[in-house]
Amino acid sequence: MKTAVFSTKSYDRQSFEDANRQADHELVFFEPRLTYQTSRLADGFPAVCAFVNDQLDARVLLTLAKSGTRLIAPDPLRRFPGAEAADLVKEGAASFHRQLIKGDLASEYDNEIRLWLEELEELK
Repeated sequence: MKTAVFSTKSYDRQSFEDANRQADHELVFFEPRLTYQTSRLADGFPAVCAFVNDQLDARVLLTLAKSGTRLIAPDPLRRFPGAEAADLVKEGAASFHRQLIKGDLASEYDNEIRLWLEELEELK
């Protein structure tokens, strides 16, 4: 899978390339951190890898969604402490989902999620 990897330094690249040898994903490294201004670098990338200093606010997520990104691998340190926090805080899923609806992207995501779940079921 073609993946945009943001906030990478030269020493990060070797670790990613070593880990990717068996998976054989197409990793494209970007030194700038992911922000609204740099999110257009990921146009056409189905996956994005983000790190602790990258921004994953609603504006960035909507830009990525509109440009074809369907998978975002966030830094584990930036995960929410629980489901309630993930849904209710300002940057949480409820806020993002409201913006998807306003931008008329919700049905597209519902379909993507449905297809992804069907694929997972087939793998069982």
